[in-house]
Amino acid sequence: VLGVRVSSWEVYKPFGLGMLALVAAVWLNDSIAEPDRATWNLMLRRGRWIAAGAVVASVAMALRFGIFAAGGADAYGYVSQAAMWASGRLAVSDPLASIAPLVGAAAGPLGYQMAHTPGLIVPTYPAGLPIVMALATTLGGPSAAYLVVPLCGGLVVWLAYTLALRIGDTRAGFLAAILVAFSPIFVFQSLEPMSDVPVTAWWLLAWTLALSPGGAAAFGAGVSVSAAVLTRPNLVPLALV
Repeated sequence: VLGVRVSSWEVYKPFGLGMLALVAAVWLNDSIAEPDRATWNLMLRRGRWIAAGAVVASVAMALRFGIFAAGGADAYGYVSQAAMWASGRLAVSDPLASIAPLVGAAAGPLGYQMAHTPGLIVPTYPAGLPIVMALATTLGGPSAAYLVVPLCGGLVVWLAYTLALRIGDTRAGFLAAILVAFSPIFVFQSLEPMSDVPVTAWWLLAWTLALSPGGAAAFGAGVSVSAAVLTRPNLVPLALV
């Protein structure tokens, strides 16, 4: 700037200064603007686009930084179960079957247990997420299973906007979308092939449809609750609500 080199080795200070500048710009604009041109009122017309931007940002972050590998016990259980079902199998041979008489149930990996038929193991993880992953695998190949969670993350952000819109207005909607999209635990879970984000999508869809008129919406809410319970059975008490 004017021959002076300006640089920063961290993001927090420039971001903080940028936010202060944004707040100052909004305040200066609103102090002289007509009421219908004030920032808060303009958001009524632009909230949908802001929410859409949060959806795009959420999906983009998950695709860019996501873990496209079954590297943990839970991820392995879900992804391998989906691959098994996509190939039309309900059980799979146990590579440690020969030592099963010595080690017992430990011959089955995490997420599986020994089948009644010797030499086979069967999955024990809830079926909801593997069913969706198996469908994605059938349509797009093995790598498509890892797209389920990022896409569900985008759906969560959009449904947060839609649900808040039903309860409040457009401003409540885009604020809800932004708060969800950049919630640290949501961002973290959207990077891994696990069931936390998909089950959130099912519950939000159930709430959104439950607040919609008509028998089709009520039926859809019931189906969504069923899918949510199938994904995380420990949350079945929410179905009563």
